[in-house]
Amino acid sequence: MANLFRSLDPKRYVTIALNGYLAMADQLPVMMEMFKAEEEDMKKAQASASEKKDDASSGSEALNAALAKMAEERMDKFSKSKALSDALEEINCEMDVVGYNYLTARHENDHLEHPDRVVVGSETFPTEIARLWTICKANHHVIGDFTWTGYDYVGEAFIAGYSYDSDRKEQGIYPDRLAYCGDITLNGYRRPMSYLREIAFGLRKEPFIAVDRVEHFGQPDPSNNWKYYDCLDSWTYDGLEGKPTMARVLSASEEVELFLNGKSLGRKPAGEAVSFETNFPINYEPGELKAVGYTGGKEDGTFILRTSSAPAKLAISVSKEAIEADGRGLSLITVDLVDAAGIPNRWEKRKVTVKVEGPATLANAVHKRFALQCIAVFPREGASLVHRAVRHKVAYLFQLAIPAQRPVEFVCRRLRLFKIRMAHKHRHLAHGPAGKLGVGITQTRRHLRRRQNGEKV
Repeated sequence: MANLFRSLDPKRYVTIALNGYLAMADQLPVMMEMFKAEEEDMKKAQASASEKKDDASSGSEALNAALAKMAEERMDKFSKSKALSDALEEINCEMDVVGYNYLTARHENDHLEHPDRVVVGSETFPTEIARLWTICKANHHVIGDFTWTGYDYVGEAFIAGYSYDSDRKEQGIYPDRLAYCGDITLNGYRRPMSYLREIAFGLRKEPFIAVDRVEHFGQPDPSNNWKYYDCLDSWTYDGLEGKPTMARVLSASEEVELFLNGKSLGRKPAGEAVSFETNFPINYEPGELKAVGYTGGKEDGTFILRTSSAPAKLAISVSKEAIEADGRGLSLITVDLVDAAGIPNRWEKRKVTVKVEGPATLANAVHKRFALQCIAVFPREGASLVHRAVRHKVAYLFQLAIPAQRPVEFVCRRLRLFKIRMAHKHRHLAHGPAGKLGVGITQTRRHLRRRQNGEKV
């Protein structure tokens, strides 16, 4: 197959995405024996932790860290094993660039046995970005890394979601639809993992604060390497004053200091040496949470979270104010609850009613872990949709069926009505029957020729 690609396009490099487990599917007993000792160690660690009382600085936090380390060591052992190398070599030797799925330890190990081999991380865990990017920077033969995944998606329901229901055993059950593992949610919200990646890439100097959800802190939740901590860039947890949580300061600085209402909670090492993540056990207290970064003893970045007051208004943003009225143009409308100062409130629960006049469509609505596809069509006056905004933005995809201006109205109890007006625009490129682009281009060229000849079009 690789040679066929080269014969069709000799200038194009050929690569592959290799999954180690699938490559050794016919050697399951070998893999089981390889992992046997590590499984016993993990069981002992879990049993030991269950006998201890959890608090904000130990218990479940320490257990999760220990289990993650064991899992990483186990995966590294498998990745560098001779059995896996033998299973992959017949394929690897045919590739211009070898792609590895979740086999991070092979990135460097391969270079020892094959100095001329070029490697790429074709699919990797998002939580390993600090380690992966360090490997990429230190090894010229490793040309990059593809995380799973940048954007959340519908499918593999709840693979990286958080569940605190002790009776729930399934990975995803109805109405779960989203995988919940993207750096960016389907409504455009950047999860903390996205900021960690930005910092690891060297694209952000300012620190970032992500706070574990106070209402769930310390509760057991099945972990895996696709999910980051259940945390938000929010310092609003009404009614949970004094409850423990963890403030995670993501920073490229050498040190970070955390302040709560002007009082220092300590100064700790930060940056690449600690995988760009510095943790501060903290009890929730309304006010201001401030992180300051220091490099070479000098302040080089600040980030602040403030407690939000009660919601005072809806904050509406529109990706496009005018869209094509052919059922194909889309505009992303996001709705957020903010207080009088514009600070997002991620705690309050409010119902938002959306009303659309005339023939238009809300093609999709995304909220929390659900993706509600084709949620509502509004063919008549006054039709409406009621949606609950809880601690996240709610996003709507809007479509126009015919050329017209269509008001979209957002109503929330005790808040001022918010109305926007969506307009239509014409496509610059004509489309032929059944949306065939080639036919559309042909028609456009024909019209141009007729116009150049002075014909009426």
